[in-house]
Amino acid sequence: MNPYLVNAHLADLGNRLVAHGPGAVEGELNELARIARQRGLAQTERAVMIDRSASRVVRERAFAAVSSAMVNARRAGSPALARAS
Repeated sequence: MNPYLVNAHLADLGNRLVAHGPGAVEGELNELARIARQRGLAQTERAVMIDRSASRVVRERAFAAVSSAMVNARRAGSPALARAS
């Protein structure tokens, strides 16, 4: 299973994002954005999440929106997320 589809992994990533800033988890944010893009989730938010020119707090909020979209899609039984498991 893809770790980005596991709530605990998203929570850990969010904690590290808040504690150390987006630069410290840039690669993981890019991977999360790639997965969300493949699933058609949170288009605007995922772009903001990986935008290095956006402020830290804006990127953190975008991460929250992308994470929420991932969790909600999984809960709803999204076929795209089921394929990634």
